[in-house]
Amino acid sequence: MKNTFKKHERLKRKCYFDTLFSKGKSIKAYPIRVIYLEFTPDNFKDCKNIAENTQVTFSVPKRRFKNATDRNRIKRQMKEAYRLNKSTLDKNMAMVFVYLPTEKPDYVVLERAMKKLLKILS
Repeated sequence: MKNTFKKHERLKRKCYFDTLFSKGKSIKAYPIRVIYLEFTPDNFKDCKNIAENTQVTFSVPKRRFKNATDRNRIKRQMKEAYRLNKSTLDKNMAMVFVYLPTEKPDYVVLERAMKKLLKILS
């Protein structure tokens, strides 16, 4: 598997978000929390088509980081940590990664948390 993060791997459909936040499960490895749900016909009944691959998105709350450049930097760091370690996943699921603390992260801490979360999910 290539270490890329293509357009079809991004979670974008409103139907997926609604189902994910209503039925999804959550786990936390500080400083990241992930909300996830496996792509099965039972889980996504309301959606017309079900994705054939894992789809993810990344979120940094505006309430904690007012400056958009700070939020975007944290999202880029989380995307990079995911991109390098996504090969450990073996299920098709929808996921939202949320950054929790109010201070700017160190990349090493983010990558360690991402590895831990992906190991738990696989």
